[in-house]
Amino acid sequence: MPVDPAVVKRISLWVYEAASAFNIFYCITLSLAIKTSKNKSLPATYIYNMAISNALLVMFGIAVYILPYYMSDKTYKMYRDTIGPQISVGVTFLYLHPMLTLILMTINRIAVVLSMQASKLFTANKIWFYTSLHMIANFVCLLIPYLSECQINYDQRAVGFMSECAPKRHPITTFSNYYSVFFPFVAFFFNVLVIINFKLQRSPTYAKIKRILRGGKEDQFATTMPSDVLKAKKKTERMLMIQAFITAFYLSVYELTSLVLRVAPEIFSSLSLDGKMAFTYFRLAQIPCHVFLVYFIFTPVTRKIYLDFLRQRVFCMKPAKKTIKVSTTSTSTKK
Repeated sequence: MPVDPAVVKRISLWVYEAASAFNIFYCITLSLAIKTSKNKSLPATYIYNMAISNALLVMFGIAVYILPYYMSDKTYKMYRDTIGPQISVGVTFLYLHPMLTLILMTINRIAVVLSMQASKLFTANKIWFYTSLHMIANFVCLLIPYLSECQINYDQRAVGFMSECAPKRHPITTFSNYYSVFFPFVAFFFNVLVIINFKLQRSPTYAKIKRILRGGKEDQFATTMPSDVLKAKKKTERMLMIQAFITAFYLSVYELTSLVLRVAPEIFSSLSLDGKMAFTYFRLAQIPCHVFLVYFIFTPVTRKIYLDFLRQRVFCMKPAKKTIKVSTTSTSTKK
């Protein structure tokens, strides 16, 4: 029985809409849960960056990909000519932000692996500073093409980003399109190395190699740090390692489809218009799942914080009572 592309398109759109609605709720409540949490070992700055940017990306995605579906061609033309370039810049900016934040997370991980003293360079305030820098650089790189004759404007009817100076594109746009796809793969590779390093920590041979690389010296910052503080920092770094790895893996899988389509564009071009839209909506439906997958499925600490927040703050339920097991021991006395 042949599959009707129009039916697949409608189903994929529903999936994307449902995932988007859930994502906005989840990202907002997750940010509030982290804000009200007393757990100081959380990499909160990275969580805020990922959650807020992902929620905004989904909102812009609704404006770019979902709303035009319900518009007539005439209405959509007016809509696209009026705010199309602006929301196209917005969706691209928010699409690149998690990738750049992932690169920062990876650098953070590598630096701490080399020396615990590097954690001083990645305090919450400094991470906000670094993310502000890459946000400014990202915005400038998108603003320059926007102000040129080669504006980028997404066309939902043609299922693609169109340049106003087609077939040409601004050099910055060309550079970004070509190289940004490799960001998650590079981050994934280095995060795998970090995990291998973590697994080898208990090996005496590996400890000797690290000592040789440091010139026979121990990590002074780690040895002079109080044990409770060191334990908390290691817990945070372990959590960040898992989150960076899952994020890199997830974004790599998403970008793999872009790489395949770039290598073999005839695969996409051979599809009907409904087929192209179905493929695009199914691919876009992965974006809202990113934050939920990383911070709920694969991070038990943030999952517990989030569920407690929902229970107490959203549904106004009493916190779960902790049961204390009392073990009774019988003692025998000799007479």
